[in-house]
Amino acid sequence: MSNSMLCWSCPDRAFPSALFRRIPPSAVIERYWDGRNAGAELATAVHCAWDAEGLYFQFAAPYSELYVNEEWAKDRSAYGLWERDVVEVFLRPDISQTYFEFEVSPLAQWLDVLIREPRQDVDFSWNSRMKVQCELESAKNLWISRLTVPLAPMETALRTSLPLQAGAVWKANLFRVAGAEPSRHYLAWQPTFTHGPDFHVPSAFGNLVFLE
Repeated sequence: MSNSMLCWSCPDRAFPSALFRRIPPSAVIERYWDGRNAGAELATAVHCAWDAEGLYFQFAAPYSELYVNEEWAKDRSAYGLWERDVVEVFLRPDISQTYFEFEVSPLAQWLDVLIREPRQDVDFSWNSRMKVQCELESAKNLWISRLTVPLAPMETALRTSLPLQAGAVWKANLFRVAGAEPSRHYLAWQPTFTHGPDFHVPSAFGNLVFLE
């Protein structure tokens, strides 16, 4: 698979669902963190888009059953969300070593984190102002999650402007975690090839290419 993920420009501030129905996925998460093939039953298609205000991601994740916690709130960042079914976006602008983590569950619970140094300097209080939507298509055994990630809070966190324009390249990775132990699945768009499941490996990030 290519080491680049392609993004299309977004026509307006509404989430570009109609646009995503007309274009192929930008990437597919279909391998485990260690590089093994995860199989079609877990292959998760990801669409990406951008405009001057921010970035948009849509995950379409097939499932046989869902592992969720209904008690977690949807109106605030849910610490520990990664312990259940989630999809995740890690973003690192080209001018920084700091990166941002965004997660969403099948129930539209969410988490946003600013990471300066993995497991050493992590800010769970950072507010990305992200927006999420989720749809469960039970007849198709498919859950769809959409994330809108505004640019301005990332600029504030990094204390610099991040003008989005065609030709820019950021670093990014995409993940999915599904099921409960001992049969838990840790999938990565760009495998990290660590001894055990570990997503926080910036050196494994792929290229996020901004296209017209």
